[in-house]
Amino acid sequence: MNRYSDSDEELAVIEGGAFYGSDGLEFHWLFSGEWEEAHNAWETLENQFVGQIPVDDLWDAKAGIRIDTPEGPDRVYGVLGLAGLAPYWFEIDTNLYVSDEGDASVDFEAEYALLVTNYWILSAGFETLVAFSPYVGVVHG
Repeated sequence: MNRYSDSDEELAVIEGGAFYGSDGLEFHWLFSGEWEEAHNAWETLENQFVGQIPVDDLWDAKAGIRIDTPEGPDRVYGVLGLAGLAPYWFEIDTNLYVSDEGDASVDFEAEYALLVTNYWILSAGFETLVAFSPYVGVVHG
């Protein structure tokens, strides 16, 4: 997927992950980043390494670290989160991030998938990130 930065430069966006484990304990590596094609370099790159355990039939708790390597100094965060299936089949994923400098932020993601046929699925999602201390590029709460 491509998009344009604030300075109208073309960016390639990548997002993905991998996991290992069983129903009782999973380890996840999640990553996302923006590749600036003009300068042939990462504009942003985020890696999360989290462990996930079930706390209910439909909910999992998560804990781990997040490492951001944008242009400039790297940032390290502790991660605490909750993921699961809410009533009416909404998939929820929310995380609290606290940096090594004490900065905190929360993200929230909700997604709903409607099976139209066996081959067509209509999916809608909502995602937000709120910072509780000044942070470049994030709405201050």
